[in-house]
Amino acid sequence: MNKKTDYLKKYNLAKKWINKYSIHMQGIAVESNQADTIYPEVTGYYIPTLINFGDKKRAISFGDYLLTIQNQNGSWNEPKGNLEFTFDTGMVLKGLSALVENNLDFTGKFMNALIKGADYILSMQRDDGSIATADYSAWALPYNMCVPEAVHIYCLEPLRKVAKITGDSKYEKCIQNALDFYLSKENLTDFNTLSHFNAYVIEGLIDIGEVERAKRAMDLISLHQRLDGSVSAYSHVDFVCSTGLLQYAICWYKLGDIEKADKAFEYVCKLQNKSGGWFGSYTVARDEANYFPKGEISWAVKYFLDAIYYGQKVKYEKMADIFLDSIDESDGRYRVIKEELADEKYNVILDLGCGKARYAKRLKEKYPEKAIYCVDFSQKVLSYVNCNVEKKQGSILNIPYADATFDAVYLTEALEHAIDIDSAIKEIVRVLKSGAKLIIIDKDIKAKGKLELADFEQWFAQKDLCKIMKKHGLMNSYVIGNIDYENKQDGLFDVWIGDKV
Repeated sequence: MNKKTDYLKKYNLAKKWINKYSIHMQGIAVESNQADTIYPEVTGYYIPTLINFGDKKRAISFGDYLLTIQNQNGSWNEPKGNLEFTFDTGMVLKGLSALVENNLDFTGKFMNALIKGADYILSMQRDDGSIATADYSAWALPYNMCVPEAVHIYCLEPLRKVAKITGDSKYEKCIQNALDFYLSKENLTDFNTLSHFNAYVIEGLIDIGEVERAKRAMDLISLHQRLDGSVSAYSHVDFVCSTGLLQYAICWYKLGDIEKADKAFEYVCKLQNKSGGWFGSYTVARDEANYFPKGEISWAVKYFLDAIYYGQKVKYEKMADIFLDSIDESDGRYRVIKEELADEKYNVILDLGCGKARYAKRLKEKYPEKAIYCVDFSQKVLSYVNCNVEKKQGSILNIPYADATFDAVYLTEALEHAIDIDSAIKEIVRVLKSGAKLIIIDKDIKAKGKLELADFEQWFAQKDLCKIMKKHGLMNSYVIGNIDYENKQDGLFDVWIGDKV
């Protein structure tokens, strides 16, 4: 029997790699052999990934640096700083738009740079709708192939965000003209380039809403997927491109094809180096790898994290129909929440990772005067929430509310899925007011074995979680052990409670 992959270990190794190759917290290095050179393009599209995993401080710092190197015409350059590229500019816009969307643009500086960069991309659009770049000298690839100009489709999503924010129709016009041009090409998504660049085109189509075209493209890639989950770097070679395969996994996850995505993701996980990073490519069979074969590329780690994020999301949404939508008032988990939040000082309350909001519904019935808010990972799951609460899509690592908003936050069987527990507690504490209460109901690690754990799921030792809570300013933390639930009391559930100083 094959040993189960320790995904949490791989995640933590990837985090260490990012820490090592973040240069003065300004940007991410190009690769391990260019550890002193920031890659503006990759730094840009790292930002939404960092936000999704609770690293907002680094995300803002990256954004601040990118503002200092924006060209007067709105563009950004390649790592050496000599040539401006449209694609690189679009990738920076992905980051800046994420900062704006997540209310991390406190002075409007990111918005100003975002519009300036978007206008640059508009200036590079030809009359036929195609999008050019100022220099093509670096676009040549082995085997007489090249980077397809259609990678610029991956730049359209941030333009749409600018269109939404500004209400200016010129950005939507640019998007539509570009799509009209590129979608007219029968060979748009043919596997005739490096998998990394082919995946840019396909994910760009998904993100801009051209899902059917993307599905057809991934159906073609499916024909190239081997039984072990791998897909070759080029259609005619044996060696694999780490980031291309991770990007294909993301596309499959976004399209709901979990089986193919999981196989690809698992294969790449096994390639991870001890450092936590990945070489750009790995030799398989007779063909020698030729895409950064000895350099650990920063974008592979970014797409590893994205694959985790979208994989967790699609698997969660697939289970939505079986989630319970009610909780008995005699259930010990609900009783703890009801009793702990009875005091009138707990008037603004967040149900974080609410699912179908069965606790919030019951709590609202008991305390109709209290304002209950619900946050969940999935908009699909939130669509089941029909009680009198405010609901928003977000996550435990990225809560869509301002600092010091809530008198109390509770989580029930949610923290176990947060992946990065330290960052999760830090983010929760951020939205708590001084004197506010945090209630965590989750599974005790001593009960491990009672249920099968999902990938990335974690159960908790009582003292360990209390230690993390204290680290982030939750004082008087204590545990109520062995909470009864569903007419059972078997040591599965504990409650951790703490007050923010």
